[in-house]
Amino acid sequence: MVAMRSYLIVVGSVILAVAHSAEAEVIIATETGRGEYEKGVFTPGKPEFRYRFDVDERAGKARLTEAVRLKNDAVIEDTVEYVITAVADGTAISSILVSEARRNQRILTLVGKPGSLAIEVILLGDDFFEYCKASSGRLYLSTGTVKRAISGEKDILQQLMDRTRKKPEQKDDWH
Repeated sequence: MVAMRSYLIVVGSVILAVAHSAEAEVIIATETGRGEYEKGVFTPGKPEFRYRFDVDERAGKARLTEAVRLKNDAVIEDTVEYVITAVADGTAISSILVSEARRNQRILTLVGKPGSLAIEVILLGDDFFEYCKASSGRLYLSTGTVKRAISGEKDILQQLMDRTRKKPEQKDDWH
């Protein structure tokens, strides 16, 4: 009886979450390169993060909901809100300015303000992303790949499935 009640609560929560986020697309982007400019000097660095973006083109908004450190898989739950300022579909006249390798991609331009002294611009393509942050006299740059792009509904269902798969030594904490 308790298990059935817990199951119904979970299913109801998932239905509400899916209904709320059905318009959003989840994009996972992983850095392949990064660095920073300070006083005109570029210092390269190692790729450091994987990002999770919830993108709602219809509303013209996106949200960074999670960053994961690549070296230890530590999750940094940091929410940054973005405005989608442009959508290039690869067929517009402006696509001649895009590099040939990326010319036929759909590219979103996101602008956000992660802090009082910082601003970010992010380009999200079909298979790449580029990031630039200006903060406190430095420019932080990174580039990387988009590993997957899925609907919000599929992401929520996948998270639910991952949480319900239990290892034999795990206790059932739904009760």
